Formats: sequence, structure tokens, C-alpha cells
Amino acid sequence: MAVTKIRSPKTGKLIKVNGTTYKNLEKDGYSLSKTPRVRITKMVKVSPKLRDASKSKSSFKTANTRKPTKRTSKRAKKNEPRNSPTRGWATLSPQKGRDRHLLKRKCGDKCFLVPETEAFPICSKCSTKSGKVSCTCKTDCRAIIAAKVRASEWKYENVKKAAEKISRNLKC
Repeated sequence: MAVTKIRSPKTGKLIKVNGTTYKNLEKDGYSLSKTPRVRITKMVKVSPKLRDASKSKSSFKTANTRKPTKRTSKRAKKNEPRNSPTRGWATLSPQKGRDRHLLKRKCGDKCFLVPETEAFPICSKCSTKSGKVSCTCKTDCRAIIAAKVRASEWKYENVKKAAEKISRNLKC
């Protein structure tokens, strides 16, 4: 992709021809038609294989120079340490809306610390593979620890006490 630029007589910097700065300078009375133009092209790294291919008569192709990234879940935390007691809960937690409604319908109130509003879930979400819904309805220690931490952050004392009681019973 090539862009034509000129040197601004006001600042000395390169500006796009017919860009906003160019048009403003024309309005101010500068004559830019005689100014020498510079054609700037975007530089792309090319692998040796493509460099050899470009010597042939075939069309030139640019290389994808970006390294592949490790695939992770969309909801996985970037800075979650390996020894975190809640590691992995972000991918298994039922999100607000459909996930939590389905969990409450299948497992009941026991999967939430505040079942009226479907808040503080302590069971993992239901899986819906090939149209079939399957729920384990088992409490997850990571969920209880996460609920306890979040309840203490937002000062829900009754939820924090309930989470501590359940964690003692399950020895989390």
C-alpha cells in the first residue's frame, strides 16, 4: 500500500497529500502543488521461501510474520498464577443469564449462595453437547473460594460466612 506524502512547509514533517493538514495548509495560502512528493510503501518481512518464489514469474505474496499464540479460553485470566486456589474456575463458572438459569432449573437452589438472584454460583456450569444437557450438580471448591473472596471484596458478610461454613464442611 503506497501513500503519497509531502514535507509540510510549516513544520517540516511529512503529511499526507489531500489529508486534513494538507487541506488546512492550502486554506492558509501555502502553495503545495510545487512541493516534491514522496511515495511511501509499507515494509513487510518476507521469509526466504517467499523470496525465492518472488524470483519466479508467479505473483508476489507477503508472509504472515505473526507468531501463533497459545490457545486459551476466552474467559481465562491472563495473570492467574499456576498455584492459585481458584485456577480454572473462570472457564467452568456459569455466566449470568442462560448458564445460570439452566443450572438453577436442573440442580436447584443448592448451587447458589444467593439463589433468589442466582448470585455466587458454587457448581460448575452445565454442558450442552449435541443438544443434550448434562449437569454434575456438585459443589466445586474453587467456586467456594472464589465466592468467599468476592463476597469479602464487596462486603457481603452473610455470603462470606456461608461460604466459609461450606468450605469447612468440604475441607476446601
